[in-house]
Amino acid sequence: MGHYNSFLVKIWSDDNEDLIRGQIQHAGTKDIVYFRTWKKMIGFITERLGMNGELSVDDGTESKTSWISKGE
Repeated sequence: MGHYNSFLVKIWSDDNEDLIRGQIQHAGTKDIVYFRTWKKMIGFITERLGMNGELSVDDGTESKTSWISKGE
């Protein structure tokens, strides 16, 4: 049987929603990272899950419309 991971994610956006910033914490290890891009947030998650390189973010714009996909 597998195990689970929990994350606490806080995301702030400016009024026009072009910029985001946030904080993500792994509940088990209490590791925290601050981010300004979705790519950094996803990188933190995939690293903690041992899935390095298996998830990616379309970094063409890294805006609120970026998509997350498994494998590339």
